[in-house]
Amino acid sequence: MHAVRLIHATYNRAAGRRRSGFSLLELIAVLAIVSLMCSVTVYCLSGPYQQARKQHVLERIAQLDEQLRTATRRFGHPGELAILFRDGAIETRHGSRGTESTQRIVLPADLTLDQVRTAVREENYGRIAIPFTTEGNSPTYALRIKSRDRPPEWFLFAGTTGQVIHVKNERDINAIFRRLAPGRADAP
Repeated sequence: MHAVRLIHATYNRAAGRRRSGFSLLELIAVLAIVSLMCSVTVYCLSGPYQQARKQHVLERIAQLDEQLRTATRRFGHPGELAILFRDGAIETRHGSRGTESTQRIVLPADLTLDQVRTAVREENYGRIAIPFTTEGNSPTYALRIKSRDRPPEWFLFAGTTGQVIHVKNERDINAIFRRLAPGRADAP
């Protein structure tokens, strides 16, 4: 009885012949469901992917900072970490004339270096240079990085150690730099 039902289901009753595939409507329905599932998957994965890219960029910037600190201490020449807003790049320079060494990273198109802060200045255009001494020290500075669909985030680089701290909001950054401002009795 079961076999008879299966054979009967595969015949087209109106034409009296056997069907040999899927109808166009069935194919369109399946394609619509598959495309919907793909778009949901892409949407769900885009957040972690963006965060991973931002983390990778931050690690590269921290690596540049650490390499510059090490090179200035080792070779006894001052250096600088330059932020180039127009190019979306960060580069380092150290050494004496004729033997200068440079490194450069360019941020991906979906990430923007939006602002740089130190205790004495705040910039969001042009070129800003963070000086490094022959002891490998720099002023404490912070970078604000924006991505397309996420709020901007601050990353603070401690001047003497180079330690990187993720700061969640601008109010905390303002408080840190107010405390570091020159001319204060409690400034380091």
